[in-house]
Amino acid sequence: MSATLAIISAVLLTWTTLAIVRYFPADRAIRFWTALAAVNLHLTLAHQLASIPHALNPIGFTLTQAVLLLFTLWIAPRLARRLGATRGPIPRPGIALLAWPGWRGGWSGVVNAALVAVVLVIIGFSLTEQMSRPVTGFDERMYNCSRILHWHQHGHIWPWITNNDAQVDFPIGSEVFFSWPLLFIKIEWPARLVYWMGYPVAVLGVYLLARAMACGRAVALGAAAIFASTPTILTASGINQKQDIWTAAMLLGVTHWILRQWRTGDRLSAGMSGMYLVLAVNVKITTIVAAPFLLLAALAPKGGWQRVRNRVLIMAVTGMTTLAVSGLGFTFTRNFLEYRHPFGPEVAAKVLSPDWSLRQVYTHAVRTPLFLIELPVIPDERFRKWFVGLGNEALYRLDAHRHLPGERRRAWPGYFEFQAVPYAFRYSLGGIIWLVVLIWGCLAALKWAIKRSRLMPRTGDRSTRTTPVLSDPAIVVLVSAVQFAALVFLVRWMGGGPDRYWVAPYAPGLAAAAVCIDGWIRRRRWTALVWAAVLGLTVYPAVKTTWNRLQRERATPLTAAATDEPFTEVITNLWPGSRVLLVCNRNARDYGLFLPRQGFSAFVYPWGRIKYSRERLERMVNDHAITHAVFEREDRVGFHWYPGVRVAEIVDYFRSHPEFTEVPLQAPGQRLFVRKRP
Repeated sequence: MSATLAIISAVLLTWTTLAIVRYFPADRAIRFWTALAAVNLHLTLAHQLASIPHALNPIGFTLTQAVLLLFTLWIAPRLARRLGATRGPIPRPGIALLAWPGWRGGWSGVVNAALVAVVLVIIGFSLTEQMSRPVTGFDERMYNCSRILHWHQHGHIWPWITNNDAQVDFPIGSEVFFSWPLLFIKIEWPARLVYWMGYPVAVLGVYLLARAMACGRAVALGAAAIFASTPTILTASGINQKQDIWTAAMLLGVTHWILRQWRTGDRLSAGMSGMYLVLAVNVKITTIVAAPFLLLAALAPKGGWQRVRNRVLIMAVTGMTTLAVSGLGFTFTRNFLEYRHPFGPEVAAKVLSPDWSLRQVYTHAVRTPLFLIELPVIPDERFRKWFVGLGNEALYRLDAHRHLPGERRRAWPGYFEFQAVPYAFRYSLGGIIWLVVLIWGCLAALKWAIKRSRLMPRTGDRSTRTTPVLSDPAIVVLVSAVQFAALVFLVRWMGGGPDRYWVAPYAPGLAAAAVCIDGWIRRRRWTALVWAAVLGLTVYPAVKTTWNRLQRERATPLTAAATDEPFTEVITNLWPGSRVLLVCNRNARDYGLFLPRQGFSAFVYPWGRIKYSRERLERMVNDHAITHAVFEREDRVGFHWYPGVRVAEIVDYFRSHPEFTEVPLQAPGQRLFVRKRP
């Protein structure tokens, strides 16, 4: 039954998407970004509507999708007539996708085909790793994936009592891709597969953005290959389910529509840029710094203030509509009512933001280029030691070697160290290319601004002067640079470096770099050999590292501790249908308590951050028919930036309860009480 409903749900999603896309211009890039937005909005809206009657289950979700399809079929032609759009043939995405790189006779066709094969091989390695590895990430088991299990358990996405505020405070734009298949098929790998699709979407987005800037096919495919094989991205796509790659995909969409708006100023670009900004923020809030570029793009084209006002109005209307449809409006409203801030609790922001000072800004500014300067292969150990010494010497000479406040805690947030390993593990040569193009783009924008300022003489005829034009790559680099600067200076560096946070601005930056490299190759043909060498030195080490990782995992499979900690012992005492009362710290990884290897057949009810109340405790035990009481600590649980809660009284309650018996555990501080079976 569930498998049948899953197929029906996929058909409804595809039908709705095609019904929307066919009214857009027959441009592959436009239809691609439109389809991605339609899929994301369909899933987020369906989750919200099904949650209103607490019917977030296979039947309720499928019925909601059917209603959305009928509404789309009714409203789409009417909106199209008002906007002057015409209905085209139903797109054939599979055939179009195969045709995008193009096939031309001679060497160009061979090169294109070879590069497509390279990209597909890299994507295949990522897919193999993703399919062979269950959910193991710390954050995923703490809130990224565990929050979805709470949605399905409660039958809605609305806030619930939880020990971890990240489960209810964060936007849902990427998690719906994991939630949708898991709602129907209680098996983990289909959900991981759908969520992993953000990786090929982002790779294709890099190619399309480069092509939108008139980049040659071969160089655009090369940029896509470098992005796909960047160690940070290839590793993240294969082993985790965090939002970063989906953030990159959405930011590429934002950049595409900003670029088109800058060029043409048409209504379609204005509306889609406003929509995509909200979609990107709904995946990760940090992308909101791209908002000023929408206004700048609206002001760029000629046409008078009347057209500028219309463009801004269209952006605002589509943005506000998407804010409501995507669920981001609800998230912001709920956070504002709860914390007086739309992004979440202020105390959390203080922990996640750096301690502002000139020392902090200077230190991060010095660390950033050293973080991105990474050689793809350093096999010689003596050279590695010399290279590390050179980097640390640079930090010392520039007085950026001292730890910033909070960095002395090695576990979290950790502190920065200049490193060199046999094979690159961060951004490899792609990071160096990105760093160079960031510098070039910012200088080009500064030069353009100076020339524009000189066009406003106090006397003389301005019409006789030539208006300077900011190139397409420079526009894209500015979007990348502003997003990058926000992540460098406004977010506390964690784990020794924020490498995965930089994936989003890296994507458009690499697309812009491809355009610059393409122009360089057109002027100096021999430099194509240098570009080929860069491709080889970036792709091969990354693929080899992934292959070695797959071989290690095959030889030494993951243990239960890797997926179930910190409740490894507890999970062995659970059975299908268990109903768990969980008393734990904020960072408890409760994903395993749902029994994912047994079809997510358990239920978990967190105690939350509420002080002990015997009346509330008895009500929870009776209302939820609790079979297991799990305590991560027996005396007191902590919530990082909130006051801790004493739980000794709850432990004493279960010790004295005649229907529960304590199961001894080896884990220090943990307690487990199991209801006696009749």
